[in-house]
Amino acid sequence: MKEQNPVIEEIRQKADIVSIVSDYVALKKRGRNYLGLCPFHSEKTASFTVSQEKQLFHCFGCGEGGNVFSFIMKMENIGFWESVKILADKLSIPFDSSSYQPGEDMQQKNLALEINSSAADFFSSQLPGSSVATEYIKKRGLGEKVVSFFKIGYSPESWDKLYKHLVSKGFMPKDIEKAGLIVQKAGDTVSYYDRFRNRLMIPIFDIKGRVVGFGARSLDGSEPKYLNSPDSPVYSKGNILYGLNFSKEEIKTKDSVLIVEGYMDFISCFSSGIKNVVASSGTALTMNHAKTLQRFTSNLMLVFDSDAAGSLATERSIELLKELGIYPKIVPVIGGKDPDELIRKEGPQKFLDLVKEAVPWLKYKLEAAISRHNTKEAEGKSKALRQSAAILSTEKDQIIRREYAKFIAQKLGVDLDAIESEIRRRSYYSRSAGKIDQPKKPLSKDKIAEKVLIKFAAEDENALRLIRSQVETGDFSDEQCKTIFDVVALKSEGSGPSEAAKIVESLDGEAKKAFSEIMLMEFEFDDKDKALNDCINVLRLGKMKKRLADLRREISEAETKNDYPRITALQEEYKRCHSEMRSMQ
Repeated sequence: MKEQNPVIEEIRQKADIVSIVSDYVALKKRGRNYLGLCPFHSEKTASFTVSQEKQLFHCFGCGEGGNVFSFIMKMENIGFWESVKILADKLSIPFDSSSYQPGEDMQQKNLALEINSSAADFFSSQLPGSSVATEYIKKRGLGEKVVSFFKIGYSPESWDKLYKHLVSKGFMPKDIEKAGLIVQKAGDTVSYYDRFRNRLMIPIFDIKGRVVGFGARSLDGSEPKYLNSPDSPVYSKGNILYGLNFSKEEIKTKDSVLIVEGYMDFISCFSSGIKNVVASSGTALTMNHAKTLQRFTSNLMLVFDSDAAGSLATERSIELLKELGIYPKIVPVIGGKDPDELIRKEGPQKFLDLVKEAVPWLKYKLEAAISRHNTKEAEGKSKALRQSAAILSTEKDQIIRREYAKFIAQKLGVDLDAIESEIRRRSYYSRSAGKIDQPKKPLSKDKIAEKVLIKFAAEDENALRLIRSQVETGDFSDEQCKTIFDVVALKSEGSGPSEAAKIVESLDGEAKKAFSEIMLMEFEFDDKDKALNDCINVLRLGKMKKRLADLRREISEAETKNDYPRITALQEEYKRCHSEMRSMQ
């Protein structure tokens, strides 16, 4: 095993992988391990497994796996030393940043974060001097504490006041431009102007609470009403959910999240005590948004605006979430065009009452489909029935399907049999067009034996000594197992199960994933010692069979050359090997 940096050793001793992973994935205890939905691929059934005992994770769906460093590297898309820094910060372990050199991408991200932070401070300092901005804040009912908490500011009505301020702080124009805060003048390579002017500035935070961009609200009626920062090294609107840094703990505690559209919707909810909330920042909900929320809860409630655009966004979001196996509820905004207006007019309790009346996604879709048609006329009623049946035909639960068929019958005033007949017809054609998933090919006896031996060797020093004495790397047929065994065979004696997390660091790529999978596999044995010897014999038999095959080939080659002395010697060896193999069986 390679020598380790003292900081890495301290992190390994203090970091609990379950606690670290829980910041990103909602985990539930299942026997010895913890299970959750994999953050690295879409899945409906939890196959992402975390072992507190071994300090490893593995997804049995996509194959991703490793230790706590591997997890942070994959989640944050960073290198090893960056993951060390993040973990050191989480665990309050002193870490000399000069001991590593971040990559160019990380340097750009760190610089963009510094520039954004400085810009947020500048915008905050400009707010008191703007009567337009302060009047707007007063109109929206935002008190000083709320403004301070969310770091709301103002971008002055000036072409380059922010630009000059940031340059005076030592930032280079090109870096400020990459952060999305200034724009280069057309046809001029050295002149820039501020992107945001005369707007209320709402900093956008990432999940760690760092300023990554801004949502800028127009104060003079100019369009667009809200102008977001462009994509930058630290900001992508399809990845960031506004307010998640503030609300993530409450979301986990309540095991539910309200998804609103705008910044003000979030601020009104959160400052009114409704804290399990996030905002999509006025953009469409994306797959990355959904995957991020899946780390904290699978109970999602959509609270989009009550206008036509909000209804369309709700429909699209339902279809997107269904792809991940998430079936949301819909909160109807009655009494206001959005949650912010509703709370300001009628108070947070009115909004909470509506949340209690949240409608399951299927009922929402059926009601929406029926409402599109004039059901007082036969043609409209027929179209509503067909569309409703098409929606229900995708539902596999027969009880749910029948109950909603009754709901449609009551809404349309038609016979239940007619609706169920149409659902069956739609369901038949849907099944005919579907694809059948092919089951995974089961592991062979040899492959299982190789994996079991590696697991034994990594977990038990007595088993490791026995395996070392009777098995060589070349006895393994699987290339990944060969690589892993070379590392495991060097494991220091007297180490416990968590040594597996250290072994991972000596493996690369597919071998790392294969090892985490092996270590989190569950093997049941009545007699562990017998199982160990049986697996060793499987490898030895495999080695013997390979040698016999080689001997047959060599004998054949010797016969073509009439090399009788060699033929005799090979035949004698073949007999000995064959006899030894029979005695092992």
